[in-house]
Amino acid sequence: MTVRRQTLSEWFLDHQLRAMDREHFHIPMNLEIDVSNVEAHYTAQGQRVPVTALVVRALAVVAEAHPHINRTVFRTPVGTRVVDFDHIDINVPVMMERDGQLILSAVVVKEANTKGVTEIRDEIRAARERDIERLPIAKLMVANRNNALNRTRLRLLHWAVWRLPWVYEKQRGGGLAVSSLIRGHSPGFRGTAISRGPNAVTLGVWGLEAGERTVMRVGVGFDHCAMDGAVFHPALLMLNDVLSRADLGWLEPANG
Repeated sequence: MTVRRQTLSEWFLDHQLRAMDREHFHIPMNLEIDVSNVEAHYTAQGQRVPVTALVVRALAVVAEAHPHINRTVFRTPVGTRVVDFDHIDINVPVMMERDGQLILSAVVVKEANTKGVTEIRDEIRAARERDIERLPIAKLMVANRNNALNRTRLRLLHWAVWRLPWVYEKQRGGGLAVSSLIRGHSPGFRGTAISRGPNAVTLGVWGLEAGERTVMRVGVGFDHCAMDGAVFHPALLMLNDVLSRADLGWLEPANG
């Protein structure tokens, strides 16, 4: 048996998750969406379905029609505030590898409603190759020194971002989030879990299941502190409709 301290990245993940449990209340949902039409479209072109980019684009389309889902609850020093964003930016976690070390970072797909699936896919791919020296949190993760100074730095960064909405806005954080474990998908695995985040809506893509129809498994976490279920339900129905519809014009913006 080995007993060790957490690495800095393990500590910061733990810190963020405990903060989320204290400050948000997520309603979990599992969706199975028929994406046969989308899958056939990409297969006909000899391409794999760009699943994460596809869901980012679909969520942006939904947010245009239902702007109330594009929000985040902030626990500020002067009380709880709900921030409704006027731009559709979507947070996407990405795994970066440097010198054999995996570092979890994020890319914000800015104005995702103005971008097509291909552009979003390329943006996410490029994010994995970014210079870590220019990413304050990832840079600390690489150092991997779990000491009082680094923990204090991360605590202050986390506090400022999630307590001061103008800091979040200055950093241009997104009001929605999409995560994906599709790269680790195994054909024999059918599990689905929700993806929780500080934003009002977080979607987690867990796999595509091919059969008579192609089904996408999506875990949904929406923050009940930000909106009630009756408000969120129409947006959820539209998400299912967008991803399953036969007309694929939504894959690219109207002016794309």
